[in-house]
Amino acid sequence: MAARRFDTDILLEQLLQHEGKAFKAFYERYRGRVYRFIVRQCGNGEEGQAEYISIWANLVDSRLRCKDGKELKLAFLKSLKSPGFKPLVKTNMVITFTLMPRELEEEGGWSTLLVEMVRRLPEGLRKRFLFRYEIGLSNKAIATIFHEEASATVKYINEAERELTEGLMNAGCKMRLSLESLYRETRVLKPPASWDQEVLSGYSEWFKNGVPDHLINSETTQKAHTRMASMKAFFRNTVNQLRSDIHEKSQGTQQSTT
Repeated sequence: MAARRFDTDILLEQLLQHEGKAFKAFYERYRGRVYRFIVRQCGNGEEGQAEYISIWANLVDSRLRCKDGKELKLAFLKSLKSPGFKPLVKTNMVITFTLMPRELEEEGGWSTLLVEMVRRLPEGLRKRFLFRYEIGLSNKAIATIFHEEASATVKYINEAERELTEGLMNAGCKMRLSLESLYRETRVLKPPASWDQEVLSGYSEWFKNGVPDHLINSETTQKAHTRMASMKAFFRNTVNQLRSDIHEKSQGTQQSTT
């Protein structure tokens, strides 16, 4: 672990020297964690993709303002914390699950259920839990990101673990595996090839000409997606209306000629 952390520190220092290969290596190391951190809060649709690309764009942009690798890594982690993710389910819903069917239990259903329960956690618990279990940060590092005492971080994570454990047990899980081991089974998802392509085909341009503002601010990107979707819906409805009008006129013409 120490050697891996040292290697990561070297990559960050190389990033500060504007080495593109270092970005690619760092991306390969963290792409899965960042992807899971995002989609387990807001899904893998347009919003999730916009947030994902924004995280990596911010890393490239932050290297221009950071004095060392430690500061750059903190900026990278804070960019994960910043978005106000819209969860896939309402966070005020009570976690009530019925007993897990045996066939689902045998097929790894408990880890699937755990992911669903993580999504239902209140945002403060959810983010800290994912920083600990997904990104792999220590309580001290998480406390630094949230500008709080380490003891407060421990309380948040303990509360998240308690809610998740109780939810699993209420659903019939015997907890033969620890919560950490159960969550580890879920760490296999990787970003879609199209998401990888967006980042890997764009980072060299970001290095050369700077990161476009709309990529740094993922909220702006999401608004652009929303506007585009609205425009498409408008044109689609307009075309359908025109087709309907033409059809009615043609029917009227046929009736008048007969």
